[in-house]
Amino acid sequence: MGVDVDIWRVRIGSFGVRGGMRTRLSSSTQTGPQLQLSCVFVLILALLVIGNVELNPGPATFRCNICSFESSDLLLIADHQKVHAVRKTYSFKCLWPTCHLSYQGYQSLHDHILRSHPTSTTSSPASTVLKCSHEGCEQSVFVSVAELVKHCIEHLGNGLSLQCPLRENCKSSVLYSGKSSTARFRTHLSNYHDGWRSTPQPRRRACEDASTSSCPELQMQGRLKAADANSNTDNEVATENVSIESDVPSESDVFNFIARFYLQLESEHFIPKSTVQRICGSLTILSEILLKRTQGLVLAQLKKVDVNEQQCNNIMNHLYFNDVMYTAHHKGSPGPKLLSDYFRMQYAKQKFFYCEPTEVVIGDDPYNKDNKLHFVSAKDTLEMLFNNEDVCGLIQDSFVRQKQDNGDKLTDYHDGEVYKSRPAASEDTIDLIYFQDGFNPCSPLGSAKNDYKQVGCYFTIGNFPHAVRAMLDALYMTLLVNCKLVETYGYAVCFEPVKKDLENLCQVGIQFLGRKIKVRLQLLCGDSLGSHGIGGFVECFSAKFPCRFCEVTLSDLRRNPLSVGITRTKESYNNIVAQLNMRRSLGVEVNNIQGIKQDSFLNCLPDFHVCDPSLAPCLAHDVFLGCVLWDLAAILDHFVTLGWFSFRRLQKRIKRFKYEGSDRNNKPSHAIRDGESLRGHAIQNWTLLRLLPFILEGLIRDTANRHWQLYLQLKKIVDYICAPEFSKTALTSLQGLIDDYLTRRTTLPNLCGTKPKHHFLIHYPDWIRQTGPLIFLWTMRFEAKHQFFKRVATACNNYINLGKTFATRHQQYLSNLLSGPGVFKLGMKNMVDLPSCEVDKLVLTYLANHNIQEPNFLKTVQINSINYKIGDHIIISNNQSSVRVGLVRSMIAFGVSLRFIFEVFTTSESEQFGIFLLSSESLGLEILNHCSLEHPLPHSIYEFGDNMCLSLKFRML
Repeated sequence: MGVDVDIWRVRIGSFGVRGGMRTRLSSSTQTGPQLQLSCVFVLILALLVIGNVELNPGPATFRCNICSFESSDLLLIADHQKVHAVRKTYSFKCLWPTCHLSYQGYQSLHDHILRSHPTSTTSSPASTVLKCSHEGCEQSVFVSVAELVKHCIEHLGNGLSLQCPLRENCKSSVLYSGKSSTARFRTHLSNYHDGWRSTPQPRRRACEDASTSSCPELQMQGRLKAADANSNTDNEVATENVSIESDVPSESDVFNFIARFYLQLESEHFIPKSTVQRICGSLTILSEILLKRTQGLVLAQLKKVDVNEQQCNNIMNHLYFNDVMYTAHHKGSPGPKLLSDYFRMQYAKQKFFYCEPTEVVIGDDPYNKDNKLHFVSAKDTLEMLFNNEDVCGLIQDSFVRQKQDNGDKLTDYHDGEVYKSRPAASEDTIDLIYFQDGFNPCSPLGSAKNDYKQVGCYFTIGNFPHAVRAMLDALYMTLLVNCKLVETYGYAVCFEPVKKDLENLCQVGIQFLGRKIKVRLQLLCGDSLGSHGIGGFVECFSAKFPCRFCEVTLSDLRRNPLSVGITRTKESYNNIVAQLNMRRSLGVEVNNIQGIKQDSFLNCLPDFHVCDPSLAPCLAHDVFLGCVLWDLAAILDHFVTLGWFSFRRLQKRIKRFKYEGSDRNNKPSHAIRDGESLRGHAIQNWTLLRLLPFILEGLIRDTANRHWQLYLQLKKIVDYICAPEFSKTALTSLQGLIDDYLTRRTTLPNLCGTKPKHHFLIHYPDWIRQTGPLIFLWTMRFEAKHQFFKRVATACNNYINLGKTFATRHQQYLSNLLSGPGVFKLGMKNMVDLPSCEVDKLVLTYLANHNIQEPNFLKTVQINSINYKIGDHIIISNNQSSVRVGLVRSMIAFGVSLRFIFEVFTTSESEQFGIFLLSSESLGLEILNHCSLEHPLPHSIYEFGDNMCLSLKFRML
């Protein structure tokens, strides 16, 4: 810039022009004063152009979004963010006013600033240019020495001749010709240009040919190349034009950084406390050594400039008292101390909203160390969460969303009849969804395999959107108790702290942004066994009444798979409980009446009853570990009996199949040895069900076979019930499919009889109507929380009072997580920029034709917890009439929004195999905003014969 921007700011003020003024200037009927104003404005613009001042130079200073640090250099602000990067969820954010991009690493942000906002930094690039030494080469500028050498080796491989491209340094005149001279060329580089492989990128200006070209595409590529050239590696230290005192982290920032470092060692890396203490001791010694060395070096320099002894002592004392690393690890020094676990925990409680778990003793003996459970109050957790701006913003948005009338659509639990029938549905409430399940944190083998088995109770906030509720960081522990205690004392006794905590919350409410808000328990998730135990039902599925939703008997459902008993209601449940209490008060021993053995301890909560229904089903346990587990195994066994293939060949096909995309993380188990059941987990069985036509390609001899048709019907039912959205009127069609499937399976040989989980399938359409899509209530995300405690048990290798270790580490993790921003920030994250020179030419032409200039291309990006990359296939429209698929050819960031450039394909369904075939010809390119796509979930594409095909993860009714 010719003139400093701040000087012009002082002289002429803001460069912004109001919309009204622009309108008047463009009018043809201007009055005298208006015309004078126009002339003045034109004169100012002319002066700006003459002075080479940009019209909208941006803000005078940029401010950190976490602390009060400010700087006029955007790169300096980016470098400052390293102080806050210790937070687990931290993303490096571009603070340019009109740019909202964030990156996972500092270097990505650094490159983005130089590429997109080059005028916002005071860096002065050098003019070094790397050129190819071959005379006829069109490419004249390179980003790094390694790239230049690679380019020259390609020339030699093509039989061309060239000299050393770095001959200005080595003064070599040797001519290298042909592929045979490649080794000699490499030897010369190693001898005369040591370190050429790791030579950092030179800082240079853009290629003049590209920047001055009349072609917009070449201009854009030239600017991006110049920005790439200006970027430095993290190891370089840029000292020019940087004030030494401009970016000095505050003492509190450094203390917080050290404290979070210790928290991360324990809560994220699961290092034992004893090891952390040894690390602390080593850092104490290291801080002493570094301080002595720094003092010695500074003292030597001070003596060189004739600083007197008194001033030297003052400077040394200043270094001593301001070395935070030293003072944090020594008792006699000023400031907070992090010397021991006690000091570190006290600091976490003061600074990081740490909520300490409570140890509760069960039974008559208060000194029995084995009868302990560990509890964390949901109220304390909520109050801690409400200190986070992201959490408060999401909850405030939910108050509007929950009152919206979606008409015939069912998108979440608040669209269900259960939620709408409750008195508090019209008010702003904090909705809680609880989950309980048993898990074994240790090896399931050996004599002590069940000694440490735990029952975990977690909760999430129903106000969160689906994408946030799916995050493990949005699931919070509230109770951990040994399974043996539950078997001995029962759920009511062990869950007493949970009940009292919920009672207090529901009756008193909680403070949210200065006002009292009601809290309601909406749903309780879990497998059928745990839900029956908490709900007061019999915990045996071979009992006479195995269903908690209706009063059907086991004999009736075995005789007729479509049998449905009288629906259980709040009134019928309470009547049976009253009968049980009366009989037991008279001394009559009765185990249960119609499958109910006792009243649920949760029925005392306001607006909650287990027969609302509020015990949500889990399609993972009922379908993938039930119907699919047994029926698909029997179908495969039938094919083996027919001689289509053997189990050994099936195992090889499953094992050697090339899985794509997310399917690689959920490969089916190939340990199938018989037709009794599958051997995989729920998600593995789902993958096998979806991809079976591709795995068995060429082995299905008769697609009209009744067992194969039964498989296709089961696959279609699963596709429907896994949908994230339903139409109430379409649930009748789903009910018809389920009834037909359960009837047809009884007519086929080698399939097992109707089991309770088959019967649960009959209730699914009604449950969806009552509680919304079941895919948002399944237990797989909650069960993934178990992995945290399993990793803690493995890393600590200490099983003394295991529950306390689990609870403490979880609360430490939560404290560290919530201490910074961006915890549940939806939108784009973890972006990787794509240079325009790597963008498809068809895409660049398409953008030019649509007048989209200087887009910010992305190679990969995460948005709403889903990862996208170029080459993904995304469903654009998904309904019964048509399925349109888009191949991601490019991704563009526009502010806070993401736009896809799709190559669109139509599909046709193969009724014989239950898959969709992509058309051979595309419909052309189409640009769509991410938010305009209803459910943008990437799907994997597989070859099937001569076609490219996909198997849907869900279908829309």
